[in-house]
Amino acid sequence: MVALLARANPSCAVVTRILHTVGTSDPHQSILFPPGGGQRRSDSFSSTSLKDSLQTTSLGWQLEGQIICPSKVHLRPLEKSSSANIFSEATTLNEKDFTDVSSNQGQDFSNHIANSIYLIALQRVHPLPTTSGKSLINETRFKTFTFYRRLMVILLVTNVVVILCMIARSVRQPGSFSYSQAATAVGANLLAAVLMRQEHVINLLFHLLCAIPVNTPLAIRRIAAKMAYNNGGIHSGSAISALLWYMYYTVLVVQQFEGSNVQSKAVAAISAAILVIFTILILVSHPAIRRQYHDIWELSHRFGGWIAVGLVWAQILTIATADTHNLGRPLGTALIHLPTFWFLIAITCCLLYPWLRLKRLAVNATKLSDHATQLHFADRQLPTCRGIRLAHNPLIECHGFATIPDVSESRADVEKGYSVVISRVGDFTKGMIQTPPKHFWVRGAPTIGVMRLSSLFRPIVVVATGSGIGPCLSFLNVHPDHPMRVIWSARSPETTYGKDIMRNVLRADSNALIIDTKKTGTPNLVALTYAFVQQVHAEAVMIISNPKVTQEVVYGMESRKIAAFGAIFDS
Repeated sequence: MVALLARANPSCAVVTRILHTVGTSDPHQSILFPPGGGQRRSDSFSSTSLKDSLQTTSLGWQLEGQIICPSKVHLRPLEKSSSANIFSEATTLNEKDFTDVSSNQGQDFSNHIANSIYLIALQRVHPLPTTSGKSLINETRFKTFTFYRRLMVILLVTNVVVILCMIARSVRQPGSFSYSQAATAVGANLLAAVLMRQEHVINLLFHLLCAIPVNTPLAIRRIAAKMAYNNGGIHSGSAISALLWYMYYTVLVVQQFEGSNVQSKAVAAISAAILVIFTILILVSHPAIRRQYHDIWELSHRFGGWIAVGLVWAQILTIATADTHNLGRPLGTALIHLPTFWFLIAITCCLLYPWLRLKRLAVNATKLSDHATQLHFADRQLPTCRGIRLAHNPLIECHGFATIPDVSESRADVEKGYSVVISRVGDFTKGMIQTPPKHFWVRGAPTIGVMRLSSLFRPIVVVATGSGIGPCLSFLNVHPDHPMRVIWSARSPETTYGKDIMRNVLRADSNALIIDTKKTGTPNLVALTYAFVQQVHAEAVMIISNPKVTQEVVYGMESRKIAAFGAIFDS
């Protein structure tokens, strides 16, 4: 049968090598026919009818009756391509078998969509093995006790131990630990929590850790990458620690503060209000509550945080005024000797900074479909893998989106301008698609995102679902020569997101696996990702998707000792 295919159509000669890579004793049943049925075509039909029935596709397999042909792929010879061949290493294609993706602006990309047969074949080339180690240990390590939560727990436990030691010391030696020292601990933890949400601090952290040479041992690069994008663990751990220290601080203030009756009552009232606000902010920030009541979380975090910082300022000034009277020194002298005073200045500057950069920008919206739109901005040149925060009313709302830098036709330089791909996932995005805005408020500095970590690993496998391809394109467009494979799963990707995005994906990986879930159903992304990792011996997997799929793929890879990185949804 295979020989007949090769004789009937010379372009299908490579099918002999493809079928042998699948590793099945019955390639006709396993590969040439869909599972669960199908009549095997007789070898007695004519070569002419066979040739007429064969079609070639961009991904390697096309079901035409019962026949599957190999592909024509795009203009990038395999020996020079940064993307590995989707076939076996033994499979080679000549440059004459390639077509240029960019040469046909009106190209129909329907032939670049993988079908179910190919997905099955790909998974059988590299079957997904069972997870390494015991299931309970893997669940605990990679789902419950993630790197993010490990950082949070380390900080929290460290602070709790110090608090307990100071309590024990105060019991043995009353007055040996003052409320001023406790206030310093509160201020230090609050500053750490705020800095881990300051744009330039996050960018600096990414720059430092992504500067590690690629020839550094993989284990070190893997830890560095996790440190860079799990900075939210420090934010959460420091915030909870600040609450615990403030509880202890309040007890010490009640015991040790010496001021007028009015001052004592004011300090007590302010302390109670701050405790309530801190507690509410932390409870509302629990991932389950935050996801269900995101708008409430956002408003409480913004306005509650401002009120809390204002109350801390009022309390510090009140206590400093009382100390000035008791010690007989100027208020300014008392303040500059308080570490908490300097911590508060830094915190206040961090809170004010994004609002000093508030801009109202013109936007050109391109409606890709009823499900997606692309917003184009022309105010600046943005580096790769940056995110911006958009709002109609910056005081009430703030939505973060990854940007796609505009690149020159030669794809060598980043041009002035960038875009944002938005899909319909809520009222905010629904409104932008139905009634495209003319202007947007943009607050703060662009922040580096998780896709920036791709530069640490060679090669990589990039996985995206739906509009998650937007953040991926931020890296793919600027670094098309980075060794990578791309998997993009979406419902009607060409119809929903347009030809330009399809073309850009295929430029970065001419053999990209693009899946139309409307035709294939929900694919097994864990198995497909693993197959790609094994094909190119990838060092890491980058995934941009919804929380459920992200967790599934990251867990599926990490539990099989493959580095995987995805967005953090609980910080």
